[in-house]
Amino acid sequence: MTWGLFLMASVSLFHAILKEPLRDAEDEEAFRIYEQQGPSGLGPRHAARLRFWTAYYAYRGHMGKMCDGAIFADGFDGPELSLMAREETANGVPRQIAQDGRWRIWNTDKSIRITQEDGKLLIKGKSTVPAGQDFNGLVGRVYADTDVILVADMKAVAPRHDLPGIHVGMVHLCGTAPDFFNELCFGTAKEGHTGWSHFWLAGHTLDQMPIHSEPALGDEREQFYSIRLEHEAKTQLSRAWLKVGDTWREVGTPYRVLMSSAKVELKVNVPTLDAEVECWFDNCRMYGRPQTHPLRVLLYSSPIGPVDATRARVSLFLDGAATPSVSGTPDEFGWVSLTLPADVVYPAAGRFQISSDDGVWEHEVKQAGVTGIYPGDTWVAQLNAFDMAGNGEWWAAMRKMMYDAIEKAGTEAQVEPPVKPEK
Repeated sequence: MTWGLFLMASVSLFHAILKEPLRDAEDEEAFRIYEQQGPSGLGPRHAARLRFWTAYYAYRGHMGKMCDGAIFADGFDGPELSLMAREETANGVPRQIAQDGRWRIWNTDKSIRITQEDGKLLIKGKSTVPAGQDFNGLVGRVYADTDVILVADMKAVAPRHDLPGIHVGMVHLCGTAPDFFNELCFGTAKEGHTGWSHFWLAGHTLDQMPIHSEPALGDEREQFYSIRLEHEAKTQLSRAWLKVGDTWREVGTPYRVLMSSAKVELKVNVPTLDAEVECWFDNCRMYGRPQTHPLRVLLYSSPIGPVDATRARVSLFLDGAATPSVSGTPDEFGWVSLTLPADVVYPAAGRFQISSDDGVWEHEVKQAGVTGIYPGDTWVAQLNAFDMAGNGEWWAAMRKMMYDAIEKAGTEAQVEPPVKPEK
C-alpha cells in the first residue's frame, strides 16, 4: 500500500471515531492541502505533520461491531426489495431463481402490488379474487430463536370499513409450524368496529381465535404508528404494544402461545372482492429480548492479548444518558457481558466508555432506521494504545521532535520517533 493510500485510510477511519489530542492550525492546514491537492502539494513540514497524525491514528486502538444483534432487519432503503428468489421466464415458462435475500412475496391477488417505494414497503391495490385467497405481503426467513421482540412501523391508508370480514394491515410474528402467532392489526376486525386489534392463535380453531380491540386514534391514515410484539420463550407468553406519542401502550393482555420458531410477516388481509387497500411499512426489525441476549464487548491489546480485568471497565450510555445505562468488567479472556435495559426499544444510539487506571476512551454509536445498538451485539475494542494520561507526554515529545527536526533540516528528513515507555 502506498504512503498516500495508507494515510487516507488511516485518517478517514480513525479520525472519524476516536478522541485525540488537539490539532493546531498548521496541522489543520496540512490536512486541508492534502484533501485539495494530494501528497504532491505538501511541503516538508506539512508532510511531517501528516506523518505524525497517520502514526497516531494507526497506533491508537479502535472499536467496531463484529456481529449484529438484530436477528432480522429491513429499513427498505435499498434500490429494491431484498427477496429470497426472483422470477425469470425461459421459453415462456416462469421459474424461481434462489438468491440471498430477506423476504419472499406472498401475493394471492396479483392486482395488489407489493413494492418498495420512497424507502418503505407499500402494499396497494383493489382485490379481484374471491374470499379465501386474502393475504398479500412479505414473509421473512424462519429462525430458531423464539425469545424475541418484533418492531415495525405501519400506516394503513385505505382499508375498507364497509365490507364484511376482516380487512386489516398487520405486523405478524409467526411460529410457522404449528401456525401459532401473535399479531397487531389496524382496520376492520369485526363488524361495526374499526381500530386496533390484537389477535393470537394458540391451539384453538380460527373461529374461536381471541381478539382484543381498541378504537382508532383518528390519524392512522396520515402517520406511521410503531408496533411492538414480544414472545418470551421460557413462559411462552406473547404480548403486543402500540406506540402513542412517546408512550408504549399495551394492547390486550399476555397470552400463552407455543412457538417452535419465529418469522416476520408484513401483510394485508383482503377477504372480499373490490376492496381497496393501501398499507405502508417501515423500519422492521426482530431482535432477542435484552434479558436473555446480552451485548458483548471483547477487549484486547495487540499483540499482548486480553486486557487485564483489574485495569479496565466498559460503560454504555444509551440515548444521551448522563449516567451509565449498564457497565461491566472483562473476564480473564477480555469479554464483557452487558445486559441492556428491557424498557428500551432497539436499536438505540449510545456511547461506549472504556476506562482504566490510565484514563478514559470513548466511542460513539449513532442510530438511524434499523441500525444502531441491539441486544446480542458483539463489539470488539482494540486497546493497544488508549492515549490516556500515561501516553500523552510520549506523543507530545514525538510530535515536537519530528516537527523541530523537519523545520531545522528543511527537507523530508527521516526521524526516528522516541521509544514509547513500557507501562
